[in-house]
Amino acid sequence: MSILLKYVALDAIHDASARFDAPRCSAGTREAVQEDIMTWTRLPILALAPEKLRLLLWMSGAAGTGKSAILQTIAEKADKQKLLAASFFFSYKYPARDGMLIPTLAYQIAVRVPAIQEHMAVAISKDPSIFSKSTEKQLDVLIIEPIARALDENPSAAAWPTLIAIDGLDECKSNPAGHIHKPISGDDETRSTDKQNHWESPSSTDDGEKQQLVIIKLLHESLVTRRLPFRVALASRPDMPMRGFFSSAPVSSCTRQIVLNEVYKPGDDIRLFLQSSFERIRAQHEVEIGWPGREVIETLALSNASGQFVYADTVVKFVDGPSCDPTGNLDVIMGIAQNTAASQKPSTDSSVANPYAPLDAMYAAILNRSPEPKESVMAIHLILRVFIHSSGDRALSANDFNAFLQYRSTDVARVFGKLHSLVYAPPVDDAEKSYSLHRKSLQDFLYSRPRCGPDLHLSHQALLEGVSIQLLRSSGRFHIRIDQAEEPCTHNCPYVLHIDGCFEFEASLRVREEFSSLISTFSVCHTHDRILQHGYQPVWL
Repeated sequence: MSILLKYVALDAIHDASARFDAPRCSAGTREAVQEDIMTWTRLPILALAPEKLRLLLWMSGAAGTGKSAILQTIAEKADKQKLLAASFFFSYKYPARDGMLIPTLAYQIAVRVPAIQEHMAVAISKDPSIFSKSTEKQLDVLIIEPIARALDENPSAAAWPTLIAIDGLDECKSNPAGHIHKPISGDDETRSTDKQNHWESPSSTDDGEKQQLVIIKLLHESLVTRRLPFRVALASRPDMPMRGFFSSAPVSSCTRQIVLNEVYKPGDDIRLFLQSSFERIRAQHEVEIGWPGREVIETLALSNASGQFVYADTVVKFVDGPSCDPTGNLDVIMGIAQNTAASQKPSTDSSVANPYAPLDAMYAAILNRSPEPKESVMAIHLILRVFIHSSGDRALSANDFNAFLQYRSTDVARVFGKLHSLVYAPPVDDAEKSYSLHRKSLQDFLYSRPRCGPDLHLSHQALLEGVSIQLLRSSGRFHIRIDQAEEPCTHNCPYVLHIDGCFEFEASLRVREEFSSLISTFSVCHTHDRILQHGYQPVWL
């Protein structure tokens, strides 16, 4: 188990300390869909006839409809009732998790079903390299075969937990080890020393769709053949390849599908969420009784939210901001809502309608309230797309991020101070944590030029320019310490990026493209002259 634990994404498990603030269903909300899923979870497995097997459940919904909150709540309920075998939450923030799905599920199953542990340990000891094998091989060796051996010893699995919950499959972008890298233009030295840093044809990448399809095919096959004696609940956006897979006749007939649409009356749940949240804010700030009034809640819940819990959640975070002026903050939100309603012209052409118009308008208005909106947008893109690569990938800590941008505390307040409803900024005394976004829908907004508009859109080229310029500005002072025991490089080191002693040329600062796995690399062999000769024009300064 100790070997297995090294390959487990602990933060991807529902009860991880890192998920203390994960979205959950508020009391009294999403009760119908929760009851549907829990009823399905409690149905017998081994006693069901093959034609009645519906051991795979796919819950789909557009961005912001509350999928993660529902599955988090389901996982917690199932855990309390001893029904949960394992959980895994994919996240665009942590792509390193993508290749750790099977070991993470295996570890949890072994903890909850001790009879499997011995067989799992034997499998790992026979092939310690299993963690570098394909997803199919890992599933067979780490889960399927140990379960089969345990059932041979004791055929009854009736007392075993029944549910595996997997959220955000659409955010799986394959194993980070399979990322395709490209060098910064003109970097001949990097091109000659690192054969992995090159462009491949567009057909060589699919943003993880192949890996997503591999996962759902393997799970489906293992369930219908009963080699996996559990039920699996998946949650994702209705994107390809999930939509294509679950719409095929053989699969759809043996899969339970839940679509988070008007059938589950999201407007009623959003209204209840807003009422309880505003009452909490009213009492906390001693606002007059009756605030904000039924009309305001109805406007926000029905006219603006359009079934998107992310809209309501962002409204509450904004109103309950650090300014301690909830009435003034709500006036800002209502002003945005009125302007959005006035700007939307009725159209019979549904293809041009933007269902995210109220959310987009609110995101744009909040960003534009920053003293320097473009600087704030640049900072958000850096949070999303820049990371350190050494033996693995990791996000920049808040300390590294602030050092890279040469931010003082006043700069942090200027750039992020009015974005509390959108961006999580770690406390000053806990700067080893990373900046992050509260919701992925903000990333979707900023990556789409039609949605965010030209003033808030940032191209990949512009981001590379910003990184190049910042490295030059730092004049060699930006130093990332990965191994604290290693001696730092000399004071006259010619590089603009210093990672430990600057002797490990595998280490680099990497920039991920918006819609693909392609990566641009700034390695420690970049000097001032190299960036000046082959770098970019400063269009954002």
